[in-house]
Amino acid sequence: MNEKWILFLIAAVAAATPPIALKEYNNRKLTHPDTRYIFILISMIAFTILIYVYIKIFDENKIGPYYALSKILAIILVTMGSILFFEDFITVKQTIGIMFGIITIILLIT
Repeated sequence: MNEKWILFLIAAVAAATPPIALKEYNNRKLTHPDTRYIFILISMIAFTILIYVYIKIFDENKIGPYYALSKILAIILVTMGSILFFEDFITVKQTIGIMFGIITIILLIT
């Protein structure tokens, strides 16, 4: 696998981690108030990694399509995480939007 694609995957995971971690922080507000602050730390570390990876990606590539690509991948990961971990549901309209995002990824990489 090309180093550029590894960086995209790292960027997508790093961008998807903070929303999931902060949702878990809010869920633990009443049940585990002492251990919930670790999720803020996880979010801060993920944002730091994301900034570093963006610097590496944008140093060698055009910003427009590659930023959009990393954001679409992050949206897909956040959606999957919310369904798997928090039992959230998505509507048909949202599912169609995610499918358009996947089509956009295919168009951007070809």
